[in-house]
Amino acid sequence: MNPRLVPASEKGSAIAGMAMTEKQGGSDVRANTTVANPLNGGGAGGEYELIGHKWFCSAPMSDIFLVLAQAEDGLSCFLLPRILADGSRNAFHIQRLKDKLGNHSNASSEIELHGAWARMVGDPGRGVPTIIEMVGHTRLDCVIGTAAGMRVGVVNATHHAAHRSAFGKTLIDQPLMRNVLADLCVESEAATALAMRLARAYDEAHADADAGEDSSDAQLFKRLATAVGKYWTCKRAPNHAFEALECLGGNGYVEESGMPRLYREAPLASIWEGSGNVMSLDVLRALTRAPRSLEVFLAEVEEANGADARLDARVQQLKSQFADPQHARDARAARRRKHGAVPAGFAAGAQRPTCRRRRVLRLAPGGRTPAWSTARCRPASTSRASSSATARRSSAAVRRDPDAPPPRGTATIPLRTASCDA
Repeated sequence: MNPRLVPASEKGSAIAGMAMTEKQGGSDVRANTTVANPLNGGGAGGEYELIGHKWFCSAPMSDIFLVLAQAEDGLSCFLLPRILADGSRNAFHIQRLKDKLGNHSNASSEIELHGAWARMVGDPGRGVPTIIEMVGHTRLDCVIGTAAGMRVGVVNATHHAAHRSAFGKTLIDQPLMRNVLADLCVESEAATALAMRLARAYDEAHADADAGEDSSDAQLFKRLATAVGKYWTCKRAPNHAFEALECLGGNGYVEESGMPRLYREAPLASIWEGSGNVMSLDVLRALTRAPRSLEVFLAEVEEANGADARLDARVQQLKSQFADPQHARDARAARRRKHGAVPAGFAAGAQRPTCRRRRVLRLAPGGRTPAWSTARCRPASTSRASSSATARRSSAAVRRDPDAPPPRGTATIPLRTASCDA
């Protein structure tokens, strides 16, 4: 990294950041209000003046930034340098650095653009398609970074267990600890294998594009597997980090161990460049625009046929769900009703039932274990006075419970007063 404040063209390499999301839209970048005014005619490759605000600007110390802004033909992509060709600073103003849960070594900021000079990248009005290739690579980075984080957790946990003795043996020789470490190792190895397979698909897809193809197997696999891989791998990271931290016991909760930092970092990749719901919608978008991507993806998965009967059964179940989506939805609803997750007779579009029950906690005197009971809860439209009366009746109902009579001095605390789904 060259820290000099000079134009990117005068450096041997440059760091690129991005500024897409705004406070009113978040992931919905088409709601952006930053304006791009043309200079000298504008158009593809033309010069523009950008005015607006960005709620998240990643890596504000970068040399250049990809920015989305509204041009005359719609949302477009622009390349904005931090230092202009004449050596002066661009009208790019950092308002503050984000005080984040983790990822402190990689700054995120809020910025304002006061007539900042930029050049359009791609065609006018095609900002999202232009920037999506970079977004896809960032999602690949999320998978690779998550696999790396899991590996760090495994290394720290296994090293600690190999050298820490308890109850006459090193921890790694204790059967229960060995089970935990095995789970951590298997998941780390699986995440690494997925990341490498996905990276290979990106290389192959790039080569196919250079050859003039636009719907090769590698390109279709990359499109679907990126969303699936990011969703699953990044969702698993926080719990993996927690399990690894727990292997170190109290030492893992101390900053010097490095595990708290790993734990704080773990949720980030699941949020970056599309959270779980966004990835799920991206899967649907990929299947809609390129239906053959499902065939290519399942062909990859079916290469493991015969290795495990449970995996084979799940793959067949998944294929049947895609073959008859309505039947799959009905079957899921039936299973949920069977297990009590959805009230019997509750159908799509029906009015959501209002719960009349709530959980209350009885705090026993003398530090004894608190006991749970269920009491009636008030409808949402009940007045404050009737609510108090309901609470008194609820408390009385709990105390009349013959199975668990509360001891003298018990305090009854309602934990939920709003409607719920129980």
